[in-house]
Amino acid sequence: MIPISLGLPVYNGDRYLRDCLDSILAQTMGDFELVISDNASTDKTAEICREYAARDRRIRVVTHPENIGAAGNFNFLFHDTKGEYFKWCAHDDLMEPAFLEKTHARLQADRAAVLSHSYTTVFSDDGQNEELFKPDFATDPADPVARLREVMLHGRRCYEVFGLIRRDALARTDLIGNHKGGDNVLLYRLALLGTFAIVPEPLFRLRRHAAQSTALLMDSQAYQRWFTGRSQKMTFPDWHMVRQIWKTPAGIGLSAAQRLRCLGPLLGETWRRRARLRQNLRVAAEILVFGSADPQRRRRLFRQYDGS
Repeated sequence: MIPISLGLPVYNGDRYLRDCLDSILAQTMGDFELVISDNASTDKTAEICREYAARDRRIRVVTHPENIGAAGNFNFLFHDTKGEYFKWCAHDDLMEPAFLEKTHARLQADRAAVLSHSYTTVFSDDGQNEELFKPDFATDPADPVARLREVMLHGRRCYEVFGLIRRDALARTDLIGNHKGGDNVLLYRLALLGTFAIVPEPLFRLRRHAAQSTALLMDSQAYQRWFTGRSQKMTFPDWHMVRQIWKTPAGIGLSAAQRLRCLGPLLGETWRRRARLRQNLRVAAEILVFGSADPQRRRRLFRQYDGS
């Protein structure tokens, strides 16, 4: 079995793709396969993928004739690879040369860990470092409910979804759900299965730019379209996400007492998302009355409730 499989989902990523691929090929641990899944790109992404695949036999390229949505593209890569450990790679992010070597070593040394990541350097589109993010997880190997609570409180950025993950643990989840926040829910389920081992070095570099998916975070409907690849007039993305959050303990093998203890973290996470749940209802009401959604009109209509 190949020790590590890397899956790179990409759609119209030609601006940053070469940098990402160069950082992968510069890894000090080179025993991996890299599968690139091109989600029906219309720019030069396919051309760049073919160029790199011709240069390195570890690279394989799959091109989808139609866009299958971000979640579909991410999950396709897990099923189309075979390594003992799996990692998703974003086309606009970078790894320092020792990332795979050191995260792999942590998972080899700690059988209770299902995922290993590192500190993250957030940098801007012009290459300037903006922030050093250090994950803060008190992940108790003996208490899955405590781990769930920690990841819900401190894992909201979801950088860890780009860590190195045990394949057998990922196979026990639903992978990235085809809904807004599918990466959040995946991390919650992984936390119930084991600990997150963090390498205390800045080995992962996350790029901030206007075209990235997280730029859509303030628009729940647009973020939902990015995950699913479908455009729907009326959606309730945050309600759907919360429903999936409540299904997190299912199928993990928790005891009845542990499932009961999960109620606290689940209620807390639902409460923290209450503003988004209200926003979904307001958008739906606006579409029913006016036939479309307009953020400026919505702010005027609900100003008294927003306190603005």
